[in-house]
Amino acid sequence: MTSASVQAMLDQLLSEDLSGITFVRDYIQLQFNPPPTINVYSKCRLVAKEATSTFGEASFPNLVIEHIGQQVVSVTLADDQLLIGFENGSFLEIPFGSGTFVGPEAFEFWGRNDKWGVWP
Repeated sequence: MTSASVQAMLDQLLSEDLSGITFVRDYIQLQFNPPPTINVYSKCRLVAKEATSTFGEASFPNLVIEHIGQQVVSVTLADDQLLIGFENGSFLEIPFGSGTFVGPEAFEFWGRNDKWGVWP
């Protein structure tokens, strides 16, 4: 898959809002009016104006839940991380570089029209 086709697939998030979050034992699923959905197995971090929190910290669930309903305005795949920007200026960092996750993948993207991908 070319970088342009990967970006086009991830751009399915644009103009969608974060509609749901499922917390599972050691990962989260982000739902954007499914599809698309993203299963995140890495230590993602939400950077908001009022706070920053990483998956696994006590403040993370409340901070990320506050973003339900926020529209995605940017999606950037670079420097071993996926950055998802929201309309309120917050962004979610999903790292996938060496040492940032345990297991075979950092995240899975499940989009529309049978488009999907696994990183790294």
